[in-house]
Amino acid sequence: MELILHNNVRSMFSEKVRRVLAYKGLDWTDVQVPGLPPKTHFVPLTGGYRRMPALQIGADVYCDSALIVQKLEDIAPDPTVFPQDCAGAARMIADWADHRVAMWSIIAVFPDFLAHASDEFIKDRTALVADFAPERVAVLAPHMLAQVGQFACLVDQALTGHGYVAGPQFSVADAACYHVLAFAKNSPRVFAAVQQFPRILDWMARIEAFPQPQITQREPDYALTAALAAEPADVGGAVGSGEHLALGQMVAISADDYAKEQITGPITKLTPTEIAVGFHGDQVGEIAIHFPRLGFTIAPIA
Repeated sequence: MELILHNNVRSMFSEKVRRVLAYKGLDWTDVQVPGLPPKTHFVPLTGGYRRMPALQIGADVYCDSALIVQKLEDIAPDPTVFPQDCAGAARMIADWADHRVAMWSIIAVFPDFLAHASDEFIKDRTALVADFAPERVAVLAPHMLAQVGQFACLVDQALTGHGYVAGPQFSVADAACYHVLAFAKNSPRVFAAVQQFPRILDWMARIEAFPQPQITQREPDYALTAALAAEPADVGGAVGSGEHLALGQMVAISADDYAKEQITGPITKLTPTEIAVGFHGDQVGEIAIHFPRLGFTIAPIA
């Protein structure tokens, strides 16, 4: 089974997945995605969804880092990132870090990006999130920097008494907290708020020291060819009697925070936590595009 990770070296959420891959010792294929559109080799695999990373296994494409981490856990449950004694807490911490703290870190760092950004970059990011407009960043960045400092304080407290955020073992909570604090390294000004906590620096160093698995670099065309040569394998599923959706039903799926492109298609997989839709494209053939249900809006299409 080949794991193709569509990612970008500067992508915050890609770093989260890369650390989980390292922890689990999973070899993977690296396909780099440009930071700006048009992402001509990426969006054919995602039905128009633009956010990175995405994990491709043949003709199944998994979007959103939370779902990707769960899929990696399904593939390689040992070592787990959902320790039995703290799995629920670890998931909640990770969701909070991903959907709240991540934006604090991004906006705190953004003035450093804007100092060298092209007009194309600014226009693109402002279209995604209104708060990325330079005039908004100037107002918000000091507050967000303070919030990053507060978050670092909480992580430091969580590390007191044991080695990782949710307990004595690395978990998805560590991956999520790590990637938002590591992103602060893009700005010495912001990372200074993290460096005042020696326990955090030690924790980050231990995560960064996970042995790297074998990583194979591939050009984007390789991933399109891999999808075209395969058929979706991760389909079906069963849900409870109270479910309002059904296999085969046409739906539109979009993130509920930003980059709200709608991905439409018939449901090909449905579980209480995951949904996939079928998609056909000339470059990829028939594929299944998977999303977590948490954090995504699913609207039936009449």
